[in-house]
Amino acid sequence: MTGSLQVKNDKFYIVLNLIENGKRKQKWIATGLDVKGNKRKAEKLLRDTLTQYEVAPPAPKCDTLLADCIRDWLKAARRIVDEVTYRGYEQNANGQVIPYFEERKTKLGDVTVKLPQAYFDEKAEHGRRDGGGGVSPASLRQYKNILNQTLNEAVKAELIPSNPCTLVELPKMERFESTFYSAAQLKTLFDAAKGDSLYPLIRITALYGLRRSEALGLKWDSVDFYDNRLTIRHTVTKVTKKVEKDKTKNISSHRSFPLTSEALEIFEAAKTA
Repeated sequence: MTGSLQVKNDKFYIVLNLIENGKRKQKWIATGLDVKGNKRKAEKLLRDTLTQYEVAPPAPKCDTLLADCIRDWLKAARRIVDEVTYRGYEQNANGQVIPYFEERKTKLGDVTVKLPQAYFDEKAEHGRRDGGGGVSPASLRQYKNILNQTLNEAVKAELIPSNPCTLVELPKMERFESTFYSAAQLKTLFDAAKGDSLYPLIRITALYGLRRSEALGLKWDSVDFYDNRLTIRHTVTKVTKKVEKDKTKNISSHRSFPLTSEALEIFEAAKTA
């Protein structure tokens, strides 16, 4: 068998030259890779695909249900990721990924590129639980991560020869445009919050640009009145349940700020209230 890389709409495609029932036939396979900067990846995919098609005789297909493989991957992931990350995996897997393949009784050995592609295409059109249309490209990437890692583990266990999820195409992500409150908007917020029990927290959050998890995790051991420092030591998040951590998401998130005179006044008033 021979094959080659072809370009169509600025994407690499693998074209296989097959012979079926004595007749020559070409099979096009989408790689999902942009032409720019991905030639080596595309060439490796071509080699891997040719190897996969040339293996003879074909190995027996694995009858394990894909939904069960995802559950097994979840159990393994729980041991190596933090609680917040795991809760996100669990919610997406049990709410969006597992039900789709369990309903269809999809077997691991039957997973081709078409099956996950059909899943992502359907979620992009009708994935929202409230019936309001499709899920976002960001959510699709979270679902793909779950499926991709599950199939990677299946490859390592030699249950399948390759991971078809690597060839799936997803909608492009829209560029995120961040926005900020102006001084006038902050004044309006502060005026509206005055007298509320959360007013000090709102002021501190605005002063230091804290993330929600950082603001909710503030404790008195984060405030050093002697050296006039505010240090982010704790975070609080919620996916399916509240998770409190005495650490930040990563090293760069472990931040420390000087206490301004305004912040010092807010903290001292809150401590004596």
